[in-house]
Amino acid sequence: MNMASRLFFVKVFFTGLIVYFLGKKLDFQLVKQTLKQLSYPTVLAGIGCLWVGISAGAKRWQEIISCQTKTLPLLDLWRQTVIGAFLNQCLPSSVGGDVYRGFMAKQYGLTTEWAINSTLIDRLYGLMGFVLLGILALPGQFDTLNQTSLGQTMIVCLLLAGAGFTTLAFFHRLPLPKVSVLTFLETFSKQFYLTLKNRDHTGKILACSWITTLGCTFPLYLISLDMNLSLTFGQIVIALPFIFLIAVVPISFAGWGLREGTMVVALGLFGIGKEQAFSLSVVYGLIQLLAALPGLIVWLAFPHSPSEGKSA
Repeated sequence: MNMASRLFFVKVFFTGLIVYFLGKKLDFQLVKQTLKQLSYPTVLAGIGCLWVGISAGAKRWQEIISCQTKTLPLLDLWRQTVIGAFLNQCLPSSVGGDVYRGFMAKQYGLTTEWAINSTLIDRLYGLMGFVLLGILALPGQFDTLNQTSLGQTMIVCLLLAGAGFTTLAFFHRLPLPKVSVLTFLETFSKQFYLTLKNRDHTGKILACSWITTLGCTFPLYLISLDMNLSLTFGQIVIALPFIFLIAVVPISFAGWGLREGTMVVALGLFGIGKEQAFSLSVVYGLIQLLAALPGLIVWLAFPHSPSEGKSA
């Protein structure tokens, strides 16, 4: 058995382990009752919101790439983004789609460095959208969060993350020793800074980031309404940065188990029971999977070879 196969089975094992220990604390009869309240229109609306977010993400990636090189065809980048979304959901690692996008970007003539960094910067803008929206929601939820040490930690983490984005943008201006890791961060910081101050592209990048963020947030909010959960939009946007960030930790299969556990803990701060939070997370994960399935169709219907990419 090769290393890739071992990693696959290790992640499946950890996913099962997380779900097992989480399941021991759940009343599955209550989970079943909660799931019964879900309607098909809500599922379809959630899928539609995610599709809008994926499309906005493709446009954002195009604008990021255009900050340092020629503008690549939006339709081609949309294809790669849709395929990447599918791979993120269906591969053992929830960042497999980003590796694919970076590889495909290089086939369009980008340097290896910019192909990788443009994809990472695109991911960074996605995280920024969630963090900044969470920070905006903090005043309305401050009293609730401030009652527990976990809630206080979430407040501090959101504020530190916001400061971290600013620090990263100006990191390249610091007098740094020539160490490989610092050199990479310096280059990444320069390229990130360029995307923040480009008159032609920055506004579009930020607008697409907000659309992508809202496209990922509204499905969760709609599901919570359908399940009659007492969650506000502000509470959801505060929890989401932590849910998404922990879900990409590469110890489970596509984030399953980690997402459910994090959602149970985070939403518990707002009075949501374990069963309701678990049900919400499972449905959201399934909607993400359904929204990503067209990526498989695009991959099979529009095969894109390196030679085709360079001529695009």
